[in-house]
Amino acid sequence: RCPNVRMLCYSRSWRVEKLKPLLFAFGALPNVRLWLSADSETGYPPEVPKGVRVAWLQTGEREDVQGDLVFQVRRLRRLELPMAVEVCPAELPKNKSRGVNCSNCRICWE
Repeated sequence: RCPNVRMLCYSRSWRVEKLKPLLFAFGALPNVRLWLSADSETGYPPEVPKGVRVAWLQTGEREDVQGDLVFQVRRLRRLELPMAVEVCPAELPKNKSRGVNCSNCRICWE
């Protein structure tokens, strides 16, 4: 109903079978950027539709991180661990001092 509004959504509702079809249909809209939220508790989603990405919440140093973008709990951000998956630039301490934030990073909107 709002084709001129760009929407960004992070959701863990991919785990609810009744909601999954609605969520995936929403994510297929051209003005929506849908991210499925996952972590070591939920595991990686078994189904990720085209155009939908996975955001991983890392809670441990030795965690098997998956997904397209990683968010880290506060205590891990300072460690600057070597990562195979990109960490949210707005969360990195070195970028905070440079003024990087969600408004100017825009990685989630790509």
